[in-house]
Amino acid sequence: MTRLISDYLADTAMRLPQNRALGCGDASMSFATVEALSNRISNLLVELGVEKGDRVGISWDKCNEYVATQYGVLKAGGCYVPMDVDYPLQRKLQIIEEAGVRVLFATRESYDELTQSSECPACLEHVVTLDAIEGAPAGCSLHSFAEVDAFEPSRQQRNCVLEGDLAYIMYTSGSTGKPKGVMLTQRNIISYCEWCADVFQLTPEDRTVNVAPFTFDISGTEIFNMAMAGSTMLMVPDQKRITTILATVQKEKATFISTVPTVLGTMVNNPRVFSRYDLSSLRIFVSGAAVCPPIFMKKLHEHLPHATLHNHYGPTEATIYCLYHVIDPATLNVDKPLPIGVPYENTEAYVVDSEGHEVPDGEQGELVLRGAHIAPGYFKNPEKTAAAFKPYRLLPHLNETVYHTGDLARRAEGVFHFLGRVDDMIKSRGYRIELNEIDLALSSLDEKLREFAAVALPDELLENKIIAAVVLKEEGTLEAEAIKDHCRARIPDYMVPDEVVFFEELPTTTSGKISKKEIVKRLQAEA
Repeated sequence: MTRLISDYLADTAMRLPQNRALGCGDASMSFATVEALSNRISNLLVELGVEKGDRVGISWDKCNEYVATQYGVLKAGGCYVPMDVDYPLQRKLQIIEEAGVRVLFATRESYDELTQSSECPACLEHVVTLDAIEGAPAGCSLHSFAEVDAFEPSRQQRNCVLEGDLAYIMYTSGSTGKPKGVMLTQRNIISYCEWCADVFQLTPEDRTVNVAPFTFDISGTEIFNMAMAGSTMLMVPDQKRITTILATVQKEKATFISTVPTVLGTMVNNPRVFSRYDLSSLRIFVSGAAVCPPIFMKKLHEHLPHATLHNHYGPTEATIYCLYHVIDPATLNVDKPLPIGVPYENTEAYVVDSEGHEVPDGEQGELVLRGAHIAPGYFKNPEKTAAAFKPYRLLPHLNETVYHTGDLARRAEGVFHFLGRVDDMIKSRGYRIELNEIDLALSSLDEKLREFAAVALPDELLENKIIAAVVLKEEGTLEAEAIKDHCRARIPDYMVPDEVVFFEELPTTTSGKISKKEIVKRLQAEA
């Protein structure tokens, strides 16, 4: 019988009850405490009426209770939906409504936003806050997190959970300006963790550093392997605080870290800061979620000659990562892009042409993924699901779907190489971003902007720098910072344009559409 990720937590808590499971700042939790707290949360959720498959939102800052709540939702048979506390209110409301969130674990700030909004979704029935607060959104009952103490620390009430049931929904940027909810199952998580167990060989002696926000799927590497391997998960609240990350590694003698190239680049490009800390305890360093410049890995190896360095690839739809490449310092060439490597166990990758036929080795095409890692689709979005998750044409009798990534790649001697995007999606700072979503934010400035377009320029550190190309209406003026502030109120910070460039007019195609390619050419020519 297939075990679920919460079963591994229970097993580890029984085997290593007093071992430290979580650490966030000065606060820690043992495995026994995480297990008991997650059981109490599970029992509370069942008491509140959460049934199998119900969505439960979490909008907290990083803390030990956050992770326990994730496992509590899973034990109740629910599906958790992470939302950044800094998301604009409209985006939070949009996710709550689309996902049909019934229970929301919220910060004081998130709660206040809801109480002041006249658009609180009808689906939201309960709000649980870390603090006891009077009042609640209309039609929604309020609870303090302290209420969990009244529930038993063992699982008293159970909703039957199977490996194919949803575990979480991760919202990513949508091409229409509307975020897409990627559905991930218990099976997806277990498949990923089983691969990690084989390759990383994490043990209870390992201390993993969690850098990524919990709204970023790569955070699951630490969250789930903590339960399966019995390793200690150490949370860094702000991934932009490089000194905090390095100080955590040194103080805790951390052995494993997974982060994005932007963070890695900031580390290695500040050698005086980097060399100030003793990082000799690190045995594995993973860079993923975006293209990693090989020079970063070269500098990292010079500072950590005994650590094993990995370059990983994987969209959210493939459960964190699905291809990997272990860096060989002896053959590392800083003038050639790093490969994204070979598929994980129980994962198949191949490259197809525009007709969906597999292309020979060495030829460019779209990367397609198949296996236990692959998500079932997008929540309540059958059109986008059908466009990206297509029938497996090589063995049609299996009635199986494969994920068309939209990434261009080629395979050479069994190793895959990333070549770019098929569509208008980019990656910046490790986040997947649809430029059309930024266009949508700019579009609400139509009274002051005559034309606008969000484009991306390649950048060694950020991977892509986001530029808002705009044309002002003759009757109005608008400063660049005002445009950024306007966007900041509507989209997450990582999508806000890095620069605003003013044009007299934007170039167009023969059909009259704005030509983003021509805008990029002009910007590069002027750089």
